[in-house]
Amino acid sequence: MTKFIFTLSFLLVTTNLFAANFPTKESGNYEKYCKDNWTKQGKLDLGMYDFCMKNLIQDYDEIQIKIKTYQNQSWMQAEIDRIVSSHSKMGVRDDSQVNYVLGLTIEGWEEMNYQEKQPNYNKEKHEFCFKKWKSDFNMVAYCYKK
Repeated sequence: MTKFIFTLSFLLVTTNLFAANFPTKESGNYEKYCKDNWTKQGKLDLGMYDFCMKNLIQDYDEIQIKIKTYQNQSWMQAEIDRIVSSHSKMGVRDDSQVNYVLGLTIEGWEEMNYQEKQPNYNKEKHEFCFKKWKSDFNMVAYCYKK
């Protein structure tokens, strides 16, 4: 019985070994972001504010789907941290840009997985690009293709 519990515990821990974490929706401070971007000469453009809020919430939901799909990739958490950091300032986070850049990163990772299976795959070039760009797979793929 003890062996079974140990094995089950090990499986639960290793299953979530690379599970990625993303900041909460609330921590994005969308209200401030949208008000700051859509207040001109002291007047808030309510239509654009609502549009902004809707898009940020939708982008957050899309980010969650991407994370769930790729959460067990060893690079995912580092990329989330890098992207969130670069699109956060003064207490707000632009999840539209986070979603866009995360999508590019995933696209680049998938491209490099594809390239590795091709007969003309150049491992040295891939390694060179990876050393230069690390886990920014969009740039790794760009570097590899040029």
